[in-house]
Amino acid sequence: MNMSAQRRKVVVYEYTNKFGDPLVKGELGTGIFHQFGYDCMEDDRGFSSYSTAIVEMPDGSVITPAANMIKFINDESESGNGTNTE
Repeated sequence: MNMSAQRRKVVVYEYTNKFGDPLVKGELGTGIFHQFGYDCMEDDRGFSSYSTAIVEMPDGSVITPAANMIKFINDESESGNGTNTE
């Protein structure tokens, strides 16, 4: 991959809940998308794999949310729902 290629901004989502409440999808923050990857997990049914996004957050940390937990945006003024916040 060309390291000078333009990186795209993404909104990263996460599911949260209070004990006993249903999960709620909310914005975790905005980061820079680097590429897609994959991860795997094991449960009582065996192993499964899923696509992830490799995202650099503003503090320099790297997270790997599931691919369906990001949204590409045009700039930081665009919120996760696709509207400008200005």
